[in-house]
Amino acid sequence: MARKHHKHRTRCQPTPVLSPTSKRLGLLGFIGSLVVALLILRYLLLHPSTPAAQSHFDRDLPGAAQSLFDRGDLPGALDAVQTAIELAELAMPVGRVQLANLHVLQGRILEALPPSRCAGGTCTEHAANAYRRALQHTPMEMMEVDGGSKRAASDALERISSRLTGASAPYVEALFDEYAETFDDSLGRLGYLAPSLLAQAVSNALSSSHHASPVGSMLDAGCGTGLAGIHLRPLTQRLVGVDLSAGMIQKAKARESVYDELVQAELLSFLQAHRASNREPFDAIVAADVLNYLAESMSDVMSAAAHALVDGGLMAFTLEAPTDANLSERTSTWQWTVLPSGRYAHNASWVAEEASRH
Repeated sequence: MARKHHKHRTRCQPTPVLSPTSKRLGLLGFIGSLVVALLILRYLLLHPSTPAAQSHFDRDLPGAAQSLFDRGDLPGALDAVQTAIELAELAMPVGRVQLANLHVLQGRILEALPPSRCAGGTCTEHAANAYRRALQHTPMEMMEVDGGSKRAASDALERISSRLTGASAPYVEALFDEYAETFDDSLGRLGYLAPSLLAQAVSNALSSSHHASPVGSMLDAGCGTGLAGIHLRPLTQRLVGVDLSAGMIQKAKARESVYDELVQAELLSFLQAHRASNREPFDAIVAADVLNYLAESMSDVMSAAAHALVDGGLMAFTLEAPTDANLSERTSTWQWTVLPSGRYAHNASWVAEEASRH
């Protein structure tokens, strides 16, 4: 299996939203939401740039969020703090530390909610994102976390990251649905080269192994908008793309003459179903910037991919290198680790060992 390491920027983060079944507020929640609505109305009646508006923002919304949180009205508190964050980011001239503290409060609220009560991923995943946003605003600042004790936002992120074992399917789906419209432009500005580099590696591997060119069929796993498909198309007679995000699939469909088939599905489920249905196996499976959202499920994906390939087939993918230089040297003592971006870095030696098992 071909392996390459690749780094790229932190992607946008899905907005935490409570699932419909969890939004039955009761009397306490109704009062909390009413308070938030009245505070927003008072803000809107004032010009956002006036000292009075700034004063009301400083005193009212963050204070209401904290008060609702202290009373145990978590849905109301989440509404209040997210409204405060949105107003601060869009209109209010607030300081970076103040905005960071709002994200820390948002994280604390999300941590207090049962993980399953959020849509588009678990509340735990959204809490981790809130702490990451806090660090983006004040990377070196110490903030009030956990009942007023002085702790860095990085400590909160480290604590919560230890409970994450891979990005959940709803989280990844929400993340890329939100990102679909700006995905190509964002990566284009970054000079994103993973698809072209990986396609070249695949071409070289196929040539050196004396495969027929082009191969009969290839799977673009986690195809996204089709950035890799453009480069993979000349290498195969039939190109299939699979992605969890409906938004990404729609963008990929807009690329004419790239894919023969596009499927919206979670990767592991797709690979397992492909085998169970006795469909023709793929000659190659390619995954650009996909496995860095996997942790504990990596072995299962490797196994399913092996069974979806012809004998002697090729699987090529990118991995993300760890940011900790000391960790990257201890190749025998780690398998994967959570990065500050929320993605996962993998020990290439461990991945290669997993791949060789199948």
